[in-house]
Amino acid sequence: MSAIVKTVEAVYEKGYLRPLQPLEGKPGFIYIITVVDTTAKKPAASLRGKYQGVLSSSTEFARLKSSRI
Repeated sequence: MSAIVKTVEAVYEKGYLRPLQPLEGKPGFIYIITVVDTTAKKPAASLRGKYQGVLSSSTEFARLKSSRI
């Protein structure tokens, strides 16, 4: 199984995330969403556990995850 990773900007409105550009997908398809707060003052917490020092991005995470399936 191969994973396709794409970064898409979205806006949060009335409890829902609305993509700012169209998504190509099938009805009922499940997406994994990573939320990044661009207004945060502190840097994000570092990775812990078995991924500490191994992953550098969500793309790398998806690649490693799909290679184990």
